[in-house]
Amino acid sequence: MTLHKAILTVEADVDGDGTFETGKFHMAGNIEIVPSLRTGFVLDNRGSTINSVVSSTVGSGESKRKGIYLDLGGGVRSVEVSFDGWEGSSEQWGDTGDGGPTKADATGEDPLTQLEVLFQYLSVAEIDSRNPATLEYGEHYSDGLYDPLDVVLESPQGTRTAENGSTFSGSLAFLSVQAISDVVDGANRTG
Repeated sequence: MTLHKAILTVEADVDGDGTFETGKFHMAGNIEIVPSLRTGFVLDNRGSTINSVVSSTVGSGESKRKGIYLDLGGGVRSVEVSFDGWEGSSEQWGDTGDGGPTKADATGEDPLTQLEVLFQYLSVAEIDSRNPATLEYGEHYSDGLYDPLDVVLESPQGTRTAENGSTFSGSLAFLSVQAISDVVDGANRTG
């Protein structure tokens, strides 16, 4: 079954009590998901210079203005998610899905409160390779074809307009990240 929404999971001590809350943010309204791949060639623009040198030594009659590219898996998977939320939505927006509102949950609450709770998680959490967030969408979820993605966020934005105060929109760019714990676990298994 394909997951037709995006779910962001973030762990942070948003209420300042010394324990981490696990916030789950279900983005489902008017959702747009744009997966992409930022390539990261080990050898790219400089490849045309190398090709020119090689071509001149072997006497190739073809154009020397062709690049040589070497991939080796460089680059990063990215996913951009745009969505709408609204007051009264039953989609979980925080740690419990019960609303309240509380410092850790704003399910079904005022759109500005929902934005504030999301951005409190994002502001307090240290989301990086030590503590990645998790993104689920499409076939990337626990029972999907692929595992959920460990991610970091890039330039999250949210908008609530005065003209339609019962809704808000957001856009989040996610970059797939290697969790340091996975690297350490792999080294321990092989070493």
